[in-house]
Amino acid sequence: MMFLTLFQILCIGISTSSTLQADPVFDTDTDRQRDVGLSVHQLADRLNDLEARDKIQEQVIVDLKKELENYKEKLEVLHEEITGKSGLISTLLNNTTRCNPEECTGKREFGNKVSRSRRDLGSLNVAFTAGLSRSILHAPAYHNIIFDRVETNIGNGYDSLTGVFTAPVSGTYVFYTSILVYNGREVFCRIVVNGVNMANTYGRGTDNRLDQGSQAVIVQLQKGHQVAVQNKVDDDAIFGNQDIYTTFSGFLLHSSTLAG
Repeated sequence: MMFLTLFQILCIGISTSSTLQADPVFDTDTDRQRDVGLSVHQLADRLNDLEARDKIQEQVIVDLKKELENYKEKLEVLHEEITGKSGLISTLLNNTTRCNPEECTGKREFGNKVSRSRRDLGSLNVAFTAGLSRSILHAPAYHNIIFDRVETNIGNGYDSLTGVFTAPVSGTYVFYTSILVYNGREVFCRIVVNGVNMANTYGRGTDNRLDQGSQAVIVQLQKGHQVAVQNKVDDDAIFGNQDIYTTFSGFLLHSSTLAG
């Protein structure tokens, strides 16, 4: 009986030792499962954030398309007005062919004014789009971004050597810029008129993805006023290539010449 009791005690000790050695493994597996669960929840939250951000940007694009359609309709109306005024100018110029000396002097002066107005009317079609064909990896702060690839430059207002648009006529203009940002970088840019900040744009590339910031403004310009896009922080990195992701565009919405 004494031998059996000691044997039983020994078996109980071995069983207890095995149980103590197994517990850490069980705890480790539990910790791993908990860590995996947390990671899954974090990824799900990030995915939800990205989906919400995509929906917001899609709505912004839809709103911009609606605005551009409205501007297109207004431009068509302005074109009809210009066509009608051009016909009136032609009639007035034809009436200056026969007159006495005094009448001819007055009509000649009037004809000169009309000719100048006609030249102004002919220059009312102003629009441009330019893109960045190569990246800027170390852009200095508050310098003009030079969009070197010119797609459209009606009225020759945009200068691809300086990145500056100079208004050829006074009026109301629309400007738009879109900036693509490298992964792991963020870029602050602004649209300026004569060096004065009009609006800002921001982009931040994360999760091994690039990001794109955009901005549009409607401003009243006088002839000779200058508009440009500038980065605001030193050593910004702005993405550009031959596919043209980074752009600067603008067009004349309404000329002050027609206001009178």
